[in-house]
Amino acid sequence: MLTHTILHRSFLSAAILTLLACPAFAAFEVTSATALPATVAVGKTVAVALSVESSIAASNTIVDLEIYDAAGAKVAQSFYQTQNFTAAKAATYDWNYAAQAAGKYTVRVGVFTAGWSSLLYWNSAAASFAVAAPVNGVCGSSNGKSLTSAPTTNLCASGTASAVSGSGPWHWSCGAQNGGAAASCGASAATTSTNRGTVPSGLPSTFFIGLSAQPGTQTTWVHDTGIPWALCYQYISSGVLPSQTWSTHWGTDYAYDYAVSAHAAGCIPEFDYYQVVPTIGAQGAAAEYSVLNNASIMADYFKDFTTLLQQLHQYGGKAVVHVEPDMWGFLETLNTNPALLTAAVASSGNSDVGAYPNTVAGFGRALLHLRDLYAPNVIMAAHVSTWMWSLSTDPSLDVTEIAQTDAKFMTGTGTWDLFYTDISDRDAAYYQDVVGDGGAHWWDTTNQKYPNFNRLNVWAGAFTAAAEKRLVIWQVPVGNTLMKSCNDTNFHYQDNREQYWLENYPNNSNIGALARAGVIGLLFGPGNSGTTDFYDTAGDGITNPAAIDGNTGVAVHADDDGGLLRLNVGKYYSSGATPLP
Repeated sequence: MLTHTILHRSFLSAAILTLLACPAFAAFEVTSATALPATVAVGKTVAVALSVESSIAASNTIVDLEIYDAAGAKVAQSFYQTQNFTAAKAATYDWNYAAQAAGKYTVRVGVFTAGWSSLLYWNSAAASFAVAAPVNGVCGSSNGKSLTSAPTTNLCASGTASAVSGSGPWHWSCGAQNGGAAASCGASAATTSTNRGTVPSGLPSTFFIGLSAQPGTQTTWVHDTGIPWALCYQYISSGVLPSQTWSTHWGTDYAYDYAVSAHAAGCIPEFDYYQVVPTIGAQGAAAEYSVLNNASIMADYFKDFTTLLQQLHQYGGKAVVHVEPDMWGFLETLNTNPALLTAAVASSGNSDVGAYPNTVAGFGRALLHLRDLYAPNVIMAAHVSTWMWSLSTDPSLDVTEIAQTDAKFMTGTGTWDLFYTDISDRDAAYYQDVVGDGGAHWWDTTNQKYPNFNRLNVWAGAFTAAAEKRLVIWQVPVGNTLMKSCNDTNFHYQDNREQYWLENYPNNSNIGALARAGVIGLLFGPGNSGTTDFYDTAGDGITNPAAIDGNTGVAVHADDDGGLLRLNVGKYYSSGATPLP
């Protein structure tokens, strides 16, 4: 009891001494206060400067600076302890505050006795400042268009437009505000079809839609839809070694039989000749380049390719062969000049290609020569990759320059009849949920942020103009965000590409934009097991699970996508397909 009394008296004595150090009649005042600049962007610094003065000498005080938002919540504090004042002489304080969020803010100032025991002075409005929200530049509706002259209007939906440069394609940017991101915009020059090459003979004169079709489905699902699908495609992907070849293991007349069945279903048969990777079971620039430089493997390769051409010649009708998806893109990363990349062509020992140099450029020309020899009824297409830009969120990326580099490389490998590309080999939600890409494969359908569809139009327009060849977008994901069937489970993942181009046709002009950019068709199909298909690959019949994200469309077909593709493509053709310029 005695100890408690002594401690109590000690604390009381300390408090009395503190009050004596700052007499109650000391008058404090903020004589000046600024917060500059008056308006800043998020993340920028506000310089708070103020002067505090006491009417008499005062010692051992705390000068407290606090920042409050418009709702009266304290968001930051800085204080200075053991402050001593000389009578009528101002003490200055500086604080560099990093602005955190948009809004209006007030600087408040207080003076306390040591230990924060007593408030001697408080100013609730010493200074104020505002933090402005960042505003991104946004391209206007002229972005991605094919125009006959440099655009002067609709340059930016948000932000300040720069001068328009170039002579077609044209470039401009939309400047941002308050630390936002600037947008890089562009428009291609409208040209006639001859500038982008002619549509290969035998292909439709209107923008066409095709699809992947496993053997047997052409005469069932494809035929039963009643839709005039333009092309049916199938991989040739066994490998070329004698122990692997498709003509041995898939049926001696496999390609011929497929072509006949596709024709009977009203489709042009198309084969995706993807044989380098299956031959060695490895993908990538180094692995695929090593195959091209292996003379023994390349001897088998040319033999296998010739067998395909011979069967398609026996078929006799128009057919398309799409050569080595992805491989050309990998090779382009090694050197943008295919004539400087080696390959075993003449050195393979195949007499048909003995006149062609041992380069990647010679390899492409050799394949075209084999077509001329064995199957002149075949349209030959090589694959150009979009990896350099298709997932980029960088608004300043120059896709026109990328396209021109792509075109120079691809045309250096031979005079192909047309080119193929793909923009995603599986649904965006599959990449997000299964692969874990964080949503990187979703394209913005409003074309306000990247990646988006207008960027594809700019790239495609620049590529077809430089290559003077048309382009087909192949292996387009089948998922959608409209039907209940697409609930992000196995074989039922969401994507937005199909609906962007086909939903609400003919009031949807997005197919027309592709056509003006030199694209002549879309080929739909899953690129990976587990992604959405338009057949009932899942084997679960008609599915209408609980809606997710507002996808309330009710399926009446067993198709894994809820039947949206067949419905949209049927309407596209019945409403009149888009003519090709």
